[in-house]
Amino acid sequence: MEIWIYNQYTDKREIVTAPDGDVLIGRDEDVEVRLRSPFVSRRHARIFHKDGHFFIESLGLNGVTVRNVEIALHETARLEYGDEIRLGEFSVYMMEAEGRAGRRHGHGHGPKASPRKRVIALEQSLHAALLERLNLRASGGRLTRDDAEYVQLIKHHLDEIISDETDAVDAEMADHLVDQFLWRQTLTEVTRRCTGQMIYAYGFEDTDVLNPKLEDGVNGIVADIIGRSGLAFRPDTLKSDVAAIEADFPAHRERVAGKITAELREYMIRRMLHKEIEDVVLGYGPLQDLLDMPNVNEIMVVGKDHIYLEKNGVVTDSGRSFFSDEVVQNIIERIITPVGRRIDRSTPLVDARLPDGSRVNAIVSPLSLSGPVLTIRKFARIPFTID
Repeated sequence: MEIWIYNQYTDKREIVTAPDGDVLIGRDEDVEVRLRSPFVSRRHARIFHKDGHFFIESLGLNGVTVRNVEIALHETARLEYGDEIRLGEFSVYMMEAEGRAGRRHGHGHGPKASPRKRVIALEQSLHAALLERLNLRASGGRLTRDDAEYVQLIKHHLDEIISDETDAVDAEMADHLVDQFLWRQTLTEVTRRCTGQMIYAYGFEDTDVLNPKLEDGVNGIVADIIGRSGLAFRPDTLKSDVAAIEADFPAHRERVAGKITAELREYMIRRMLHKEIEDVVLGYGPLQDLLDMPNVNEIMVVGKDHIYLEKNGVVTDSGRSFFSDEVVQNIIERIITPVGRRIDRSTPLVDARLPDGSRVNAIVSPLSLSGPVLTIRKFARIPFTID
């Protein structure tokens, strides 16, 4: 494995290769990960593997915090790749070594992960690589529409990172990414035709590096899907139009498969990876396209691994997840900061609203025992009328 170390005081980063078994962290010379600081104990913490999972044990008196939760002396906590461990002035991350390729392709013990899970693992590694280049964690949710130059820099670095990692996308992952990309493009176009408005955006879309020729190919496929669906394209039929597209989308996807050339397929994959990471950094992460879907009435997040949604009165598990609880916390702060609210251990419960009026309720530790909890009750795009 790799241990990524970030010093909050000096803004220096370091990557240490560590064994996959027990890993001692502290300031002693004989530990696997040495942190030179008077605020770090000689033997501060131990990472170990048990029953197919990683855990961390607190060994020192100076305190260990995992995912913003303090771990008492000699207590243990479950650890996932990418979780933040705070030791003194250091933020430490356990990451899989060898470019994380094994995790992306589903190597290792047990059944092969689903394409969606493997895509999430890839996106997590892309996000981590971006964090390594840009100290975005310090920016948290404070990126605003005034940061055009900074956003351009983010997209530039992200494009380079994706270019280096596209060989990690296998055939099943590629199919999943293409499906998701076509679905989001179709949803955007149906919403535009029904309401005359674009769906949720965080600005700077014009800074994307787009290929006009390939964009025409994408638009032609989307127009083909929409043209054969018999939609009404009226404001009051938006939900039913989206539901009709969603129900028939697998058949449409199979029908247009012959129009997707190898070049266009690769372009769609890159565009989707760009969009997913930009959603995490600039938007609302895996909630972004759920907020875009007019037939989703409520979104419920219980920790980083469980995102539920309510459609047509039925609650289902979306199968999505955040990279870490810290990302969930950043999304919550991104929502509540513009309305002058705060959320932390002293104020662990907050109510707010999204710009469109959707109601938001968030709960964090110590009130929440399962990680950050977020509920969004969406405000209808088409208000009720007397009719």
